[in-house]
Amino acid sequence: MQSKRSIYFFIFLFQTIVIGCSKCKDNEQMIGQYGIEKKGVEIKDSTKGREAISFLKLHRNYTFSLIDSYKKSGVSGKWKIISCETVENNLGKRVPQSVLEFEIDNKKNKATYRDGRITFEYPEDLYGGRYKSLWYVKLNISK
Repeated sequence: MQSKRSIYFFIFLFQTIVIGCSKCKDNEQMIGQYGIEKKGVEIKDSTKGREAISFLKLHRNYTFSLIDSYKKSGVSGKWKIISCETVENNLGKRVPQSVLEFEIDNKKNKATYRDGRITFEYPEDLYGGRYKSLWYVKLNISK
């Protein structure tokens, strides 16, 4: 009986490690288009920086685009995953959380990715310290 428990425990432990680590480093779930979530916008200083751009698109080749919905143009840069860990979300489920780095014109900003949302916190908001927090939420747009 004890040996069965040990076997089940090691199988469970192995699956947890393999599945947890593979989800964490999988950037495929991050690729896609994100839109600004108005509930997540908190302005810190409206005299700084510029207005946030409506859409953020992450590409497979580790580049990204910030696209204004009206002009259909914007700025581009590079992004990468700096670190990743498995954390508990608001529903009590263990999910991957990644720290991302965005670079535009040699200026680097960090954000957190979790549950389909990219969160920028002051002063790392891409817009010159204008926002206390800024959320981009993944949109379900077919390719």
